Amino acid sequence: MKLVQKSLTLWNLAIYAFYIAPLLLLLPTFASAQDAPRSTAYLRFFDPNEGFKPAQTNLTNIFLQIAGSMEYYGSPEPYIEHIQAEHGRVSEKFRSKTGKTRNSLPDHLTDEYLNQLVTNWNLLSPKLGLDVLAKEAGRCTRQGIQGEQNTGTVAIEILNRHQELVFEAMKGGNSVEGGFEHLQLKLQSALVSGSGSAVSRKDVAALVEQENALNAAERKQYEVLLSYAQFTREHFGQLEQFYKTGFDKLTEEGKEEISRRAWNGTQSQKPDNFLLDAVTSYRQYQTLQTELFNKLDAALPEEASAKFKRVISGIFMDLGALAQSELEIGILESAINMK
Repeated sequence: MKLVQKSLTLWNLAIYAFYIAPLLLLLPTFASAQDAPRSTAYLRFFDPNEGFKPAQTNLTNIFLQIAGSMEYYGSPEPYIEHIQAEHGRVSEKFRSKTGKTRNSLPDHLTDEYLNQLVTNWNLLSPKLGLDVLAKEAGRCTRQGIQGEQNTGTVAIEILNRHQELVFEAMKGGNSVEGGFEHLQLKLQSALVSGSGSAVSRKDVAALVEQENALNAAERKQYEVLLSYAQFTREHFGQLEQFYKTGFDKLTEEGKEEISRRAWNGTQSQKPDNFLLDAVTSYRQYQTLQTELFNKLDAALPEEASAKFKRVISGIFMDLGALAQSELEIGILESAINMK
């Protein structure tokens, strides 16, 4: 599944802004970014005096650099301009080396689209205080990855695993698992629920029912394993037996259910804040965004509010897609340099 265009076109947004400008002026905004307390913790990952690093091959560092730039600038514009330039630089390097052209950006993230995205942001930011929202998004992202004690959170494990899948996809592996949508689902699964809770008995029955390749004994084993929220040492014997007989017969969804419970078990051995810090940071940002969206709902007609909310959400979604695209061109450049 490809990403669909999330933001409105510049023309449509400009029309809406023109007609409802008086309402926007009545909308309470966040405090000015200049008035907000400043922290320099982001300097570990983005130093404005040194600027952005060339395309990187570590997804965690990419997200931390984006987060740092958002904390400093209060805008996605500098990173977007940087990654556009990096795509141009690496694409030209690839063409010079191979005589071929290559585009690592998602189809909808054309230069025209990204330029419109920046214009949309700059049009809305003074009215809605989006600079403060961006700074908070950067801070929450940084803390959600690093944790309060800078010891790392579950987000790093998810990003590292996805990075491996991107490497595999670029070598001809599963392009779906290596896609940005797959990363979104993994992060949402960990951060939205905030736990590894087992599914309901009804869901277990439905999951077992769809595994047509299992025999009766294997289906029973699978049902028992699904009843656990996570696997601990006491389950290793059952799990090992099922891996010998039934695991390879499972559908991809079935394998994911087993893998998720195994992964949940590893988290129980981590510090208490390993998951908590990531979930807390995610919820802090969601609270801020919800506050803004509620104000939009109260101040604007329903259709207009929905459009503005879609623009704002889409911009942050597109930043995530750009982060993955940076990883891909970083890998590509490394491969070029090795030839």
